Amino acid sequence: MTGPAELPAARVEPARPRRAPWLLPLVAIAFAVYLAVDAWVAAGPRVTVYADQGHGLGIGDPLRYRGVDVGSLRAIELTEDLELVALVVQLQPEAANLCREGSEFWIVRPQMAVDSVQGLETIVGARYLSVRPGGIDGPRRYEFTALEEAPVPEVIDADGLELRLEAPSRANLASGAQVTYRGVVVGSVLRTRLASDAGSVEIDAYVRPAYRELVRSNTWFWNTGGLEVSLALAEGLSIELDSLRSLVVGGIAFATPTEAGDPVADGTVFFLHEGPHEDVREWRPALLVGDAPGAELRPERHLSRARLAYAAGRLFRRGSERVGWVVSLPRGVLGPADLLELPEGTSLDDASLVVGGLDLDPGAEVAWLGQGLALRRTIEPPAEALDPAFVRFGPEVQDCLAFVAERPAPLSISRTRLTASAEGWRLDPDFELDAAWHGALVHGSADERYVGILLVEEGGVRVAPFQAEAW
Repeated sequence: MTGPAELPAARVEPARPRRAPWLLPLVAIAFAVYLAVDAWVAAGPRVTVYADQGHGLGIGDPLRYRGVDVGSLRAIELTEDLELVALVVQLQPEAANLCREGSEFWIVRPQMAVDSVQGLETIVGARYLSVRPGGIDGPRRYEFTALEEAPVPEVIDADGLELRLEAPSRANLASGAQVTYRGVVVGSVLRTRLASDAGSVEIDAYVRPAYRELVRSNTWFWNTGGLEVSLALAEGLSIELDSLRSLVVGGIAFATPTEAGDPVADGTVFFLHEGPHEDVREWRPALLVGDAPGAELRPERHLSRARLAYAAGRLFRRGSERVGWVVSLPRGVLGPADLLELPEGTSLDDASLVVGGLDLDPGAEVAWLGQGLALRRTIEPPAEALDPAFVRFGPEVQDCLAFVAERPAPLSISRTRLTASAEGWRLDPDFELDAAWHGALVHGSADERYVGILLVEEGGVRVAPFQAEAW
């Protein structure tokens, strides 16, 4: 008989320590914090826009710029004084530069006026916010006041000209009204408001960069809005209307006298007259429109003032003088012949010729004559010599700019006022120009080279083209 089977002996081992039970929740919290921070960084900044009315906006409605969604409405709240609606907008990261000083926000909604219809897409769809950004280098800003209506669609360029016009009343002028010169739209009215003392109306107007040189210190502005009706026995009933649009929102025109004043700076104040100046049809100023090709060449560095003094007459002699401009060339100075050559029969005893501060011998023979120009040799040119690489010989008639050292802006001459002749390019007889432009250096807009010298003579004004023989 066998004994009971022996039971196996248990093997005892120490228990393994359990992992910390809080580790997994900690990892989950850290991951959640990471996602939240990442979402906050990726969401872009938030701005608050204060408006008088909500106009049906709802949470999630977009903020648009150039027709593209750049943010969305996250909250709509009333301010504590219940006076305004606070619209909290979450911007997309790439739209962060909209948070700049000068940005303008407004609510787009259906609006109808006699001259325009805006926001038609919001009739069947949701309202939305729109924005026009301020300067990209402006300071950051996160609170804005919404405009009551969409701003003027004019793109405001920093190189344009902003003016202030004063008028006894607003009449029918409104934001967006056109500013014209000779019937061409050159700008618009930005806003109208009462003056601080309520004694007049202030009108902010904008002139585009290409036309800012048209506005001078003696420019005349007048209101072109409304309908002008007159009745005369000889002429009968007369009705004048600038345009249907000006009848509704008004309009402003301006003109500058032939003897144009100095250019003006931003903020210059003008009076807005009720009608045009009585001489406006006679005004024909030669002013630059658009960019000034060739201005980067600094033409004034080639010019010098010339003064020729002499005594005319045989029995009774009287002193005379001529003044103008000459251009420095590698071998001398080139300019109007009546400045660099003494008239026939003039005595040398009382004659003097000063060019750029240098005394020249008025009796010396000139080196070259042609088409009313003369070249006089000098030991050293009084100014920087004009490089022939910047000169076009024998050019075709074209738009021109004339430069003198004393004028801040060049004289613009349209090719429509020029007629080619054996003596050069003759200007329209109606083109009046003072003697201060005698000897001006002329730059051709088509060739982008200097093409000649402007001569203001008794018989009229002409451009004497450069000749290769002078060099």
